[in-house]
Amino acid sequence: MSKRINLPLGTLRPLASAFFQLKLGHGYLKSYLHRLNIVSNNKCRCGKTENAKHLLLYYTLYKEERSRLFSRFQGSLDASAFNLRVLLHTEIGISNILVFLKETSICTRKWHIERSVEVEEVEIGEGE
Repeated sequence: MSKRINLPLGTLRPLASAFFQLKLGHGYLKSYLHRLNIVSNNKCRCGKTENAKHLLLYYTLYKEERSRLFSRFQGSLDASAFNLRVLLHTEIGISNILVFLKETSICTRKWHIERSVEVEEVEIGEGE
C-alpha cells in the first residue's frame, strides 16, 4: 500500500497547496500563523480556534458548501463518520474536499489576504 497521496490529474497548484496546508495544519491557518507570531491570535472570526478541523467541519460561514460536500458522500458514509481522516486521507474524501476547497478558497493566499483586509477595515471603523 502506497503512503503517497495522489491528487487527481490536473489539480491546480493553489488548490493542491490549500489541500496540503489543511492536511499538515501549516500555512494560512491562524492556529499555525499564531505559533509563528505572524498574527496576534489564533481565533477565527467566530471566536473558535481556526484550524483545519474547524474550517472543514464546523465553521458556519461554509455551512452551504459543507452541506454540498456531505451530500456528495450520499450512501457512502453516514453523517457521523465525517472527520478529517475521511476527508483528507481517503480517495473519495480527497476528491470531494478539493471541490469544497475550490468553492471556498480556504487556505489560499488570496483567501488569507482578503480576510486580513476585512479585519483591518473593521478595526479602522471601530477606531473612528
